[in-house]
Amino acid sequence: MSIAAYVGYYHIMLYFKRRKDRFNLSFAMVCLSLAAYDLFSAGLYSVSSPIEGAPWQRGQITSLAMIIGSTIVFVFDTVQRRMTLPIRLILFVIGALIPVNLFTSWGVIDGQPDIKHITWLGITYNESALGPGVTILFIIAIPGMLYTATLVALACRTNRALRPILILLVIFFTATINDISVSSGIYPSIYLVEYGFFLFTMAMAHSLLSKFVKALKAEEELTLRLEERVSERTRQLEEAHQVLVEEAHRAGMASIATGVLHNMGNALNSVRTCVVSLITSAADPALNRLKRANDMLRDKMVLFEEVFAQDQQSRQLFEFYLALEESFGQENTKLNRNAERLSKMTDSMCQLVEAQQSYADLGSFTEQVELSRVIDDALMMKQATLDKHRIAVRREFQSAPRIEAQKSKLLHICVNLVTNGIEAIAAANVEKPLLVITIAEREGGIAVIVEDNGEGIEAAHLATIFSSGYTTRKGADGFGLHSSANYMTEMGGSISASSDGPGMGARFELSFPNPTDTLAPTELKTETSL
Repeated sequence: MSIAAYVGYYHIMLYFKRRKDRFNLSFAMVCLSLAAYDLFSAGLYSVSSPIEGAPWQRGQITSLAMIIGSTIVFVFDTVQRRMTLPIRLILFVIGALIPVNLFTSWGVIDGQPDIKHITWLGITYNESALGPGVTILFIIAIPGMLYTATLVALACRTNRALRPILILLVIFFTATINDISVSSGIYPSIYLVEYGFFLFTMAMAHSLLSKFVKALKAEEELTLRLEERVSERTRQLEEAHQVLVEEAHRAGMASIATGVLHNMGNALNSVRTCVVSLITSAADPALNRLKRANDMLRDKMVLFEEVFAQDQQSRQLFEFYLALEESFGQENTKLNRNAERLSKMTDSMCQLVEAQQSYADLGSFTEQVELSRVIDDALMMKQATLDKHRIAVRREFQSAPRIEAQKSKLLHICVNLVTNGIEAIAAANVEKPLLVITIAEREGGIAVIVEDNGEGIEAAHLATIFSSGYTTRKGADGFGLHSSANYMTEMGGSISASSDGPGMGARFELSFPNPTDTLAPTELKTETSL
């Protein structure tokens, strides 16, 4: 009795800590009902007459009804099934019969002794005859218990952990039916439900232990997953921190570059002013006046013949003075030519600085970018190097789309690819150096292809050419193609490289998603420049 009461109290505490596990409450009711059953059975054993035993017998029958009802509820809570209407009706009838059997003669009929002698054990039950309420209770309880056992048997097909409970539940129900039969006087025997409950409690302990072991395993798995997620998030945070540091570093460099470009622009504006002044000075009409004056002196040469006859040095001085006209003319022509060349170079440098400034101020904003214009800017920035190596550039723009991209990063990629092409051509020392840049539509997007006829790439290097720090050239840092690949990934595109081998040139292809806008066909162009 004390064990049943303690187990019931323990499961009530479990229920209040974890209310979603309703089976703790229903099992606690089973235990407490059994403790009451043991108490009333002990009282019934100790009386000497049926009149003294009647109150204890009523309590015994009431607690037996509570055991049956709470056990049925416990089974449904354990297998997590909703109660059917017949089971609800059975529980309702059992609950209604409890006060009837406890307080009226429908339970125990006073004055009608039904003494039971268990001669082979020397036990005597001083009981009274049972009323119709108890008979109805027993008739209702037996099919309910059989249905509940069947339900657990079906649940065992998918949950093997319920098999011990099924076996011992059958034993418990058998002991309960035995007690019903003994109380009804069907055959003489002792009451067995408390012994069946002991086995049933062992089965519950096994089930709870299995759940506890599963909970421990689940906790270990969750802890392991949590550690993995923490490690993954830590790695992501470290990568994000590294990216932020790099972005901050680039932002700082961009700010410095912007300041340098601003100062260069101011200096170039001063140079441009000086060049304009120089061209203006070279075009001064003073040289023309000198020519007219010399023409007049030549016409008057006869007037100075007497002087020249007396002083030969005067003739030589006069001829030297007239010869200065031709020398001044040649120098003036050379000065004009150099001034014009300096003006063009200054204009080109100003345009280059303006282009660099337009990209330096963009930051990391995504916008609609015209591919052909970015490529032209990249070529303009490398024009001096292209001219130095006499590399011809052929533009084959099959379309001139606008794409969503970060303009500064796209320019960085294009300059890198043009620079790689120039270096590959210079290293190969080809007879007719050529760089071909193509813009073409592809299925699902746009492609920019940069081809050169330079030294080519070995097949073994193609797989690692975009790795950080990878380079085959002395003095290079190997960051250009790696950063280009990262930028393309950030913008939702991709970059690939191919080559037929050493000496066969190389081909780099940029792939972008579908453009948002395309220019008119009249703006498409194919041209070759030196």
